[in-house]
Amino acid sequence: MNDLNSLLMPEDITNQFDANEMKQDMGIAIATCIPILFFLPLVTNKKTPYLQFVSGQSLSLLILSLLVSVVSAIIGFIPLIGGLVQWVLSLALFLLFVASVVTTATGKAMKLPIIGHINIMDFFAK
Repeated sequence: MNDLNSLLMPEDITNQFDANEMKQDMGIAIATCIPILFFLPLVTNKKTPYLQFVSGQSLSLLILSLLVSVVSAIIGFIPLIGGLVQWVLSLALFLLFVASVVTTATGKAMKLPIIGHINIMDFFAK
């Protein structure tokens, strides 16, 4: 049960980042929350730890969106249940996106529920 709580509850890691950098990079961070724009910190040559964190969260959300699309396409053929599953998965994705934008816009750094513990940027740093 404890593992499920840690998976579903967002972890606040704001204190791990410099508050001035977070305030200075707020605009880019909010734009980076849009999953398709996860690469913005690389293009703007801003490689602060905070922007890398937001970029990693956004990339994780993009990959999850692609997986949900594939699963929805497969399950969508099942009458009634398929449509319900598609709706639930789409709602969950939307809520994760909103949580990402809201926490970033309020100046906090919180790991997203379910996918927040996966740090995609570690794979690219190696």
